[in-house]
Amino acid sequence: MNIDRLFFPSRCIFCGKVIGFYKAFCDDCIKYSKEPVRYKKLCNGIVCISRFRHEGLARRAMLSFKYNDYRQFYLQYSIILSEVIKNELSDISFDFYTCVPPHKHNAGKLHFYGVRAIAVHTAKRNNVVFRETLYESRNIDSQHKLNAAQRRTNVLDAYRVINKDEVRDKTILIFDDIVTTGATLTACTNELLKAGAKKVYCITVNH
Repeated sequence: MNIDRLFFPSRCIFCGKVIGFYKAFCDDCIKYSKEPVRYKKLCNGIVCISRFRHEGLARRAMLSFKYNDYRQFYLQYSIILSEVIKNELSDISFDFYTCVPPHKHNAGKLHFYGVRAIAVHTAKRNNVVFRETLYESRNIDSQHKLNAAQRRTNVLDAYRVINKDEVRDKTILIFDDIVTTGATLTACTNELLKAGAKKVYCITVNH
């Protein structure tokens, strides 16, 4: 059993009710999970798949995950995104999964990085390798306070590939928690492609 299950019981991401292992929703809230997945084309033409619109219950759940110590939601989100991958990307053979890296000023002091946890556990569920492939090469501001143009400038040339040999000729799925303007994922996918990646796909929980 995952040790987090002992200290953080599984809870419905929408209402917080305690639920069984390997479930993401309680029986009452599962109806809210039926909305269709969302697609967003990034500036470089890559399409990002997202499970929920970032509003209402889905927004509240994500904010609880990111800021209110509901860290156990990474397990539920890995269940949710595994289902999205199964339904939307089943014809693609990924060499590995990766994720958007943490902000440079937080990288050395984060004991828990939610995006990485989601990606790692989704990889485990799908028997795919997870690799950290990117790092932030300079300090950037938090994106959520910036407009679209400022976000693009903020992350321009801000990411670097750790090991180009691991990326070259590979098909990669990169994870993030939320996509809004797509500036961060565009910057990250551009770097992976510049390093020689064969194909890059994106997935997030919310849009």
